[in-house]
Amino acid sequence: MPAVRTRPFLVQVDSPEPDKKGLSSAWSASGGETGIHFRLTRSRRRGRGHGAKLAAAALALSLAACLKAGPPASAATPPLARAPDGRSLAVTFDDEFDSFRRFHDGKGVWRTTYRDGQAADEFDIRTLKNNKEVELYVDPDFQHLGLDPFRIRDGMLEITADRPPEKARGALRGYQYVSGVITTQPSFSQTYGYFEMRAKLPAGKGVWPAFWLVRQDLSWPPEVDIMESIGDPSEYYATLHSNDAKDGGTKVPIDRDGFHVFAVSWDAQQLVWFVDGREVKRLPTPPDMHKPMYIIANLALGGDWAGYPDAGTPFPATLRIDYIRAYRFAQ
Repeated sequence: MPAVRTRPFLVQVDSPEPDKKGLSSAWSASGGETGIHFRLTRSRRRGRGHGAKLAAAALALSLAACLKAGPPASAATPPLARAPDGRSLAVTFDDEFDSFRRFHDGKGVWRTTYRDGQAADEFDIRTLKNNKEVELYVDPDFQHLGLDPFRIRDGMLEITADRPPEKARGALRGYQYVSGVITTQPSFSQTYGYFEMRAKLPAGKGVWPAFWLVRQDLSWPPEVDIMESIGDPSEYYATLHSNDAKDGGTKVPIDRDGFHVFAVSWDAQQLVWFVDGREVKRLPTPPDMHKPMYIIANLALGGDWAGYPDAGTPFPATLRIDYIRAYRFAQ
């Protein structure tokens, strides 16, 4: 039976009478994301354990029924009023992933292929061949196979990479894995601003989640890699690609088990990368980065840089995204 998940609470009930040994009992009940938990403490004062336990249990379950409703705590994180450097911000894009608004038939937010969705061969916009990646980005419309790497759970978007089902493999031209990419190419782009994603990274050799910006006019470079991780969620890379600037990338250590907010601040003078509000990198804005850019988040597999999945890579691998937001610098 799954645990009852609630908002955090703590209840303690003292028993009114001592037991035969003269010990009193105090039962406490606490709840949160991992369920409801009970704890007994005993001391030489008045009280009876059994009655206290029943009282605490009844009260805790009543509270759980009241507290269970409502969004996860993560969804309550409001948009920023100010950037880490103190500048005022105004929200221009915000997806909290209460639903997944896939761009389809001219409506929606997130395109699930690269570029503008147009190609003589759709396989060309469903992976990055130059990276020697081994995944194919799919969606329910692809080849009428019904493959869907996107799922909304607990107010978050999950992008899952996995081996395809046997019945679909013949249509994938030898690609060993299927996964997902989302882009705001059809719905949102911006010149300058603050861009952020709160996410939990997957682990495993060859697993390559990323959060990045590219030009709305589809030229490349430039590219701003706000976050790229290659198999180890205890670190990620922040990188700029530009014809007018050289950058080898910066490795940033993080806690491997938690969610993190990956962000970049971009204006006419400089690019500044942040994680959880902490500055980790700063570069001058190159001359080729003064035009609108759009947002991409994806979960790639393989390639010369990330390496290739092996028998030890856990599948399915999932990138969990709490929200993606963009802001302009308020005047």
